[in-house]
Amino acid sequence: MEIKKEDAMEIKKEDVSDILRPMVEIVGMEDFIEISKVYGGDLLYIPSYKSLKKQSRNRKIKMAYDGFNARELSQIYQLSVSQIHRIARSEI
Repeated sequence: MEIKKEDAMEIKKEDVSDILRPMVEIVGMEDFIEISKVYGGDLLYIPSYKSLKKQSRNRKIKMAYDGFNARELSQIYQLSVSQIHRIARSEI
């Protein structure tokens, strides 16, 4: 979806609710307007950074797991051997 420069110039940071202003600071007004056009009015869940890091860790464990290296992976990722096995068996 293309954003017209005049759209971004008409909408000011003061037009955005206080709770969303930090997002405007992070992504900029033009990208915030694009997000608003695509997701505006929808209930949108943004996962926590911790959750994203956990998914990344689990993906790396699954890629490295060979069925015999659970102990090594448990030391690398500071998890128990049973946690490594559970992650390896899970779907991402």
